[in-house]
Amino acid sequence: MQKLRHTFAIVLCALPIYAHAQLYKPSLTPIKIEISSPQISAQYTQLPLKFSVQSGWKTYANIKQKIGIEPELLIQNSTNLKSWHWQWPTPKTLYEGNVPFQGYDSNFEVQLTLIPQSSNIPVNINATLSLGACETLCLPVQIPLVYPHQNSK
Repeated sequence: MQKLRHTFAIVLCALPIYAHAQLYKPSLTPIKIEISSPQISAQYTQLPLKFSVQSGWKTYANIKQKIGIEPELLIQNSTNLKSWHWQWPTPKTLYEGNVPFQGYDSNFEVQLTLIPQSSNIPVNINATLSLGACETLCLPVQIPLVYPHQNSK
């Protein structure tokens, strides 16, 4: 009976965490990304990534810091991609409690540049951007990034 009480207590303690996690489905993510007006040349494809940050939320800058989740682009699949780099805007100094960090608490834009292996073949990528989104507590968020968008044919 003692073991059953402990198991029941653990389940009850985990319920709020499970319920809270269910609120943050990808469609309800507090940070969204939209690719706006790609610029394509033989040397590169530049994708302006417009980040929409929900009011009251913040995210970390793309720099090494003592706290936070550094943004990371994980490319699962690509066609004709030799390399890539991104340029982030200058971040603000924000606070998590009393601890300062560099990040963003409003909409911003990141320039993602894709370098092709061959200049006469389009670049395609299927990637996931992982970053931290913080309100009262911080959550790891994964946002799919597909270019060209499947509906843009």
